[in-house]
Amino acid sequence: KNKDGDLYEKLIKYGKESFDEYFNDEITKELFFIRFINIARWFVEEDKKIREAGYNIYAENEKEMYIQDLDFTLSAIVDRIEEKQNTNIINIADYKTGTQPSNTDVLSGKKPQLVIEAIIMENQDKNVDKLAFWSVKGKNDDKISEIKTDNLQDLIYKGKNGIYKLIKYFKIYENSYIATAFDLNDNNHYSSDYKHLS
Repeated sequence: KNKDGDLYEKLIKYGKESFDEYFNDEITKELFFIRFINIARWFVEEDKKIREAGYNIYAENEKEMYIQDLDFTLSAIVDRIEEKQNTNIINIADYKTGTQPSNTDVLSGKKPQLVIEAIIMENQDKNVDKLAFWSVKGKNDDKISEIKTDNLQDLIYKGKNGIYKLIKYFKIYENSYIATAFDLNDNNHYSSDYKHLS
C-alpha cells in the first residue's frame, strides 16, 4: 500500500539501482532505462487517477484458498489489487511486459490467471468488480485493458466449476495431462486439434 507523493522519484531510484546491478553493458542499460522511464511516468499517472478515485493499492499479494473437500490449495500471486475504501469491492490487475492474453482467451478459460485470482479473492469475502491487464512495455503504447464480459460473476462461477472439475480429474492417478485446454463455452472442443498429439 503506497501513497502517491514522490512515487515517480522512488521508481526511478529503485529502477536505477536494479539496472546497475543487472546490466554489465552500459549501452544496453541506457537503452532499456529509457523504456523504464516511459513506463514509470505512465504508471504513476494511471496509479494516481485510481488512488484519487478512492482506492487503496496492494502489490504482489500472495493469496491462497483451501478447498477442503478436495484437499487442495489453490494459490496465486496477484500483481495488483485495488480496493475501494471502506468497502469489500476490489479490482484485480496483472502486469504484462510481453504478449497480453486476448479477451477471448480469458473468457474461454484458455488463459485463466485473472479468473483464478478472482475465485480466490471472492472466497475471502471480496467482491471483484473488474479484471484487467496493465501492458507495460515503455514504447509509448502502455495501456490498461479491462476484461470485457456481460457478466463477470458468471465468468468467475464458470471458472470455479472448471477448476473443481480439473482438480477432481487429476486426483485420479491414472489420468494424464493434455497439451491444450477445453474451451469453457464448449466442453467438447479442444482449443487445438493437433497440439495434444505432438
